[in-house]
Amino acid sequence: MPSTFLGLTIATSGLYTYQTQISVTGNNVANVETDGYTRQSAKQTPTEALRAYATYGQIGMGVQVTGIEQIRNSYYDSKYWSTNTGYGEYSTKNYYMEQLQYLFHESKKTSGYVSALNTFFNSMQEAAKTPLEVSTLTQFVNDAQTFAEYFNDLSTNLEKIQEDLNEEVKTYVDKINGIAQQIYSLNQQINVSELAGGNASALRDQRALLIDELSEIVPVEVNETEILNSQGMKSGATNFAVSILGQKLVDNDSYNELECVARTDKVNQSDVEGLYDVKWTSGNQFNVLASGASGKLKALIDLRDGNNANNFSGKIQSITPVDANNTKVTITSLTYSNLEQLNLNGSGTIKLGTKEYSYDSFAATYNSATGEYEYTFNITSNNTTLTPSMVGKTAEVGRSVDFCGIPYYMSQINEFARNFAKTVNNILITGFNVAGDVGGILYTGTSVTGAEYDFALSGAVASITQAGGISSVSVVADNGETATPQATGSIYINGVKYDYDSYSYDPATKMYTYQIKGSVSSSLVGKNADNYTLVQDNREDSYYYLTAANLKVSSAMLKNPLLLGTTTKLNDEPSSGNVLYKLYEAQNNTSILSFRGGDASRFLICLVSDTAVDAQKSTTFSGKYDTLLKTITNQRLSVSGVDGDEEAVNLMKFKNAYDLSCKLVTVMQQMYDKLINETGV
Repeated sequence: MPSTFLGLTIATSGLYTYQTQISVTGNNVANVETDGYTRQSAKQTPTEALRAYATYGQIGMGVQVTGIEQIRNSYYDSKYWSTNTGYGEYSTKNYYMEQLQYLFHESKKTSGYVSALNTFFNSMQEAAKTPLEVSTLTQFVNDAQTFAEYFNDLSTNLEKIQEDLNEEVKTYVDKINGIAQQIYSLNQQINVSELAGGNASALRDQRALLIDELSEIVPVEVNETEILNSQGMKSGATNFAVSILGQKLVDNDSYNELECVARTDKVNQSDVEGLYDVKWTSGNQFNVLASGASGKLKALIDLRDGNNANNFSGKIQSITPVDANNTKVTITSLTYSNLEQLNLNGSGTIKLGTKEYSYDSFAATYNSATGEYEYTFNITSNNTTLTPSMVGKTAEVGRSVDFCGIPYYMSQINEFARNFAKTVNNILITGFNVAGDVGGILYTGTSVTGAEYDFALSGAVASITQAGGISSVSVVADNGETATPQATGSIYINGVKYDYDSYSYDPATKMYTYQIKGSVSSSLVGKNADNYTLVQDNREDSYYYLTAANLKVSSAMLKNPLLLGTTTKLNDEPSSGNVLYKLYEAQNNTSILSFRGGDASRFLICLVSDTAVDAQKSTTFSGKYDTLLKTITNQRLSVSGVDGDEEAVNLMKFKNAYDLSCKLVTVMQQMYDKLINETGV
C-alpha cells in the first residue's frame, strides 16, 4: 500500500517541475533579442512508478525535469554555414571588384587612358606637320610622358590593392586562430560544467556564434560525439571537433594554428614584396584554393593571386648539370607565346615534377623550328634529385588561380605597355633627327638602380666580309656586354635597317657576327650597330624588364626633344615627318600595334570588360547568397529562435499547471486535516 502522504509528494513534484518550466520560459523571454541565443526547453518525464503490491500493480510518483536542452536543428546549422561561406566569398569579391571598376572607369569628368592616348596621338599629328620644330616636339614628348604616367599610376594603384589584400589575408588568418583558441577554451568549460551535471547552454551559444563567424571566412565542418566512460555509459562530456577544408582546426582539447609566411621571392614579376603564403604552424600545407573551397579567405587569395589560370607552365626538355650547385633546366612553355606576355619573376621557386626547386635566373630563347620559346632556368637547390628521367615531366611556377585578380591585370597592362613602347621605339629608330643622326628610343624603363634600359645590344662594326651573296657583319659589343638576340631579326647600322638570317657569338672576343643577305658596304666598319630584337636573358636590355610601373620617356628625349628621329632621310625637307605619320597609323592599324586582336583604343575596353564580367558575377552571386542566407536564417530561427507569442502561451500553460499542483496541495491538506484531526476516538 502506498504512503498516506504520497499525494503531497506528487503535488510537490509538480510544483518544482512547473516552477522550473516557468523559469526556463522566462529566460527565453528575457533573451528574445539576444544575438545568438538558442531557445531552451526543460525536458520533463514521469517520475519512476512505485510498486504498490496491490491489484493495480504500480502507482505514479509525479513528474520530474530530467534536463534543460537547447532547441537546434543541425541540418539548418550546416546549411547556414555553407551558405555563409559562399556569401563571404562573393561579398568580398564584390567589394574589391567595385574598386577595380572604379580604377579603370573613365568619364567626361575624369580623364584617364582614352584622353591620354588621344592627346598623345593628337600632339604626334601636330609634330608630324613640323617634324623638326622644337615646340611641337617638346609638346609631343611631354604628352608621351603623361601617357606613361597613366600606366605608372595604374600600376601603383593595383599594387596598393594587392598590399591591402595581403594585409587582409593576415588579418583573417589571425582571426581564424583567435576563433580556434576560443572554441578550444569553451570546449573545456562546457565539459567541466556538463560533467558535473550543470547547464552549459550559454557557453554553447558562444561557441555556436564563433562557428557562424568562422564559416564566413572558410568552409567549416563540425562533429560532436558523446564521450563514454569505461562502462560504456555516457559521461556527460562530448568531443567537439571543427575542421576547415578537411583539416582539423579544433579537436576538443587541442587546436591547430595557421601562420602567414612572407615570400622571400616573388611569384609574378609585378607582385609586391612579402606576399603571404598560409600554412599550418606544424609545417603542413593549407590549400585555401582546394576543390570546394570558398569564403572570405579564398576570395582574398583569388583577388591577390588570380592569374586567370595562366601561370607559367611547360614541359622539361633537358637537364644539364653545370657544377655541384647549379643545374640548367630547359622548359618549353605552354602558356606564353611571346615575351611581352611574360610575368615570370627573375628568381624564385619552380616546381619540377612533384618537387620544388629554387632558381636564381632564367634565359629565354626563341626556337624558330618549333615557333616556341624555350626557357632555361638555373636551379640552385636539390640539384642531386634532378635526373634525366625527369625530362618530359611538367614544370610550373606559382599556382594556377582561375580568377582575374591583380596579377592578371598587372600582366595585361605590362603586356600593352611593352607592345606600345616597342612599337613606338621600333618606328622611331628608323628615323633621323634634326642633326642628321639616327633617332633614339622614346620609351624606356628604369631599373632598381635608377639606370635606364636601352633595349638594344650595341657596339661598333669590327669587320664586313662578303661570300656567296651573304655579308658577314661582325660587331664587338660595348663594354663586353652579352645578350641573346633572336635567331632571326634586324640590326641597325648607322641607322639603316638590315635583316639577318642567323648569327654566331664568340665569347672570347665578345663578338657577334650576323649573316645578312646582300651586300653591306665596307664603309660601315667602325659605325655603330644596334640590335633591338633580343630575347630575355640575364642582361637587362629586353622589353621583359619594362613594366607599367617603370615605363617612362627617356631622360635624353625629355631634355632634348630634337633627338627624336622624325624623318626618314638625312636630306628630307623639314616638313616631311614621314616617321611620325607612320607612327600615327599605329593608333588604328592592328598590323602595327594590337592588343587582344584590337587596336590601341581597345586596351581599356578589354580591361573594363574583364572587370565587368567578374563584378557582375560577384554582384549576382553575393545577392543570391544574401537572399538564401536570410531564408535559412529565418528557418533556423523558427526552430532555435525565441518566439514571443509562443513563449507567452507557454507561460500561461505552465502557470495553469503550477496552479493545479497548488490545488492538489490544498486538497491533500484538507484530506490530512480530516484524517488527523477529525478521525478517531
